[in-house]
Amino acid sequence: MIYSSRARVIARMKKSRHEMRKLLFPYMETPTFDSQLESTRLKFDVEYHSTARKFLSDIGVKAREKIYENVNRCRVEQNPQLFKKVTDVLWEFRTNYQGLQYRLLAFWDKRIENRPIVRVTHGFIKKTGKIPSHELKRARSISKQFSQNMGHEKKA
Repeated sequence: MIYSSRARVIARMKKSRHEMRKLLFPYMETPTFDSQLESTRLKFDVEYHSTARKFLSDIGVKAREKIYENVNRCRVEQNPQLFKKVTDVLWEFRTNYQGLQYRLLAFWDKRIENRPIVRVTHGFIKKTGKIPSHELKRARSISKQFSQNMGHEKKA
């Protein structure tokens, strides 16, 4: 009796994981699932700065897939273990994979009313309990560059 209920729980977990994967990666699924994705309300869009894209291209494929999966999961559901506020402006996407702590630092861009964008500044592998101060400075610098560039575009 215990085994069968445990087996049912495991089967349900696998099924829900598969359903979540279908939500997050619709291009890998059949076209009939597209309508279900449209009905799902994504909380925000994500855009990656060139330094973040470089970091993601430099790490292994499996780790990169796991990071993308976690980022997309945060777009659908609120999960403080995966997406956490670090400072008054900066947030971090958190992924633990094969004993390594992958981090992507980001900030919110709420210029578009109906669709906020989380802009990922860069990524790193965390080795200590706290986020290194130079990583925070780097993220602030990139977000400052972005806001200055957006100010110039508005004036033009």
